[in-house]
Amino acid sequence: MQDRKALQSGTSHFLGQNFAKASEIKFQNRKGEIEYAWTTSWGVSTRLIGAIIMAHSDDNGLVLPPKIAPAHIAIIPIYRDAEEQKQVMTFAEKVQNNLKGLYLDDVPLYTEVDTRDMTSSERNWYWIKKGIPLRIEIGPRDIVHNSVMIARRDKEPKEKQAVNYNDLVTYTLQTLAEMQQGYFQRALDFRNRWTLEIDEKEEFYRFFTPVNLEQPEIHGGFASAHWCGKSDCEEKIKEDLKVTIRCIPFEAKEETGKCICCGEKSKRRVIFAKAY
Repeated sequence: MQDRKALQSGTSHFLGQNFAKASEIKFQNRKGEIEYAWTTSWGVSTRLIGAIIMAHSDDNGLVLPPKIAPAHIAIIPIYRDAEEQKQVMTFAEKVQNNLKGLYLDDVPLYTEVDTRDMTSSERNWYWIKKGIPLRIEIGPRDIVHNSVMIARRDKEPKEKQAVNYNDLVTYTLQTLAEMQQGYFQRALDFRNRWTLEIDEKEEFYRFFTPVNLEQPEIHGGFASAHWCGKSDCEEKIKEDLKVTIRCIPFEAKEETGKCICCGEKSKRRVIFAKAY
């Protein structure tokens, strides 16, 4: 996450027979005997929504990768009187129809036309905070030039691009694909930046210790360090730093090292981090 903490998401657990006994879940085994089921739990939950918010959002509000956004484009008509309203709304409907039936890979695009009795600034900020990827402003001057003004959620709020109506479909699809990849790459780069291989205990403790103990600043990250496999060492680190082993990567290669806690021989690295 952006505060460099780990968040447990997809997990699997061996639950034994505890829940089966509580719920009277039984089955007939191969010997024809009735016994309580051995159960497991695997899956993801609404915690992933929290992960998306914490991984991508900013001080302006929600940020949603286009492929999971409930809507992709907010069309904001701008007019001053009834005559302009008719003209602008006709063009806005034309724009919306032009974007209907489009797909970002296998995801259908959805648009929202915001006709609420609010200033354009208020409507813009509403959609910024909601995390909608693109905002399209349409006013009388845009219609004269057969164009629209488009703002991206991954840019500064006031940064806008004039796009000709004839180029709108191509621009929209290319921009959404670019944003999707950009959000992923930004999060990946952040994770990689704060994933460090650490071999010395002093450096390990310093990495996970804030400078200001009264009001801790953002610190730490993921530490790839050797572990001897003993639960005593894991408990010691947790007690000292509130840091736990988050995972043992499948792709972790075997390499000789020394445990970051006790200094005994270790065969592989694990990922340590603070977590929620």
